[in-house]
Amino acid sequence: MGLWRWGFSYDQDPVHSYTAAGTYTVSLSITDVFGAQNSMQMDVYVRPLPMALFDDNSPTCSNLPVSFTDMSTTLYGYIEQWDWDFGDGNTQTITAPAPANTSHTFPSTGIYLVTLSVTTNEGCEHSFSKTVETTPIPGANFYFASQCQGDVTNFSDQSAANGSGVINYWSWDFGDPLSGTANTSPLQNPAHQFSSAGTYGVQLIISSSGAAQIPLPSRWISSHLRRLTFPGARYALMS
Repeated sequence: MGLWRWGFSYDQDPVHSYTAAGTYTVSLSITDVFGAQNSMQMDVYVRPLPMALFDDNSPTCSNLPVSFTDMSTTLYGYIEQWDWDFGDGNTQTITAPAPANTSHTFPSTGIYLVTLSVTTNEGCEHSFSKTVETTPIPGANFYFASQCQGDVTNFSDQSAANGSGVINYWSWDFGDPLSGTANTSPLQNPAHQFSSAGTYGVQLIISSSGAAQIPLPSRWISSHLRRLTFPGARYALMS
């Protein structure tokens, strides 16, 4: 039976974790049962960990995918595996050379803790976690007062944000291309004079945003369509 003396252990085959990257000189001294001794030194190179990082385009509607953009880096070697945990019971593993970016549709509204773990070709690992939010879909709706042919029809926005922030975008299409530029409106409560008797499909698209840092009008979109018929002097509403 012999004796092993490492700088950090007396085990024959020890395991040691270094707290920081760098070059470490490891010494081993051995003594056999007869008291004979010998020793050696060897440099051990400890690589720095990779840095896992990602960005995303949340908050989004609960029925829309959230896009995740990998921003991870490493000083040595290369990242060969990305493990995504979306915090809703779903995971995804991506192996190089496949693109690390991904997207995921969450099952319902809420806040989810998403974790990305990256592994380099040298086996070094690092993880990064971030919360993402999915919001309810706003509900587009509108009302219009009874009018006769030739009169101006006033439209009243009746939309509900449904917890998705504040409605800040309205896009009306009156289905009346003969009216030219008057066929559309960005107003919340517009008015329109239809060009002639007939049936018109009026569509309202709304957008709400709970995140001012991403003021995209295409976020949280909902639309509502109604048909108006002007048969001469009266109109009928058809769903």
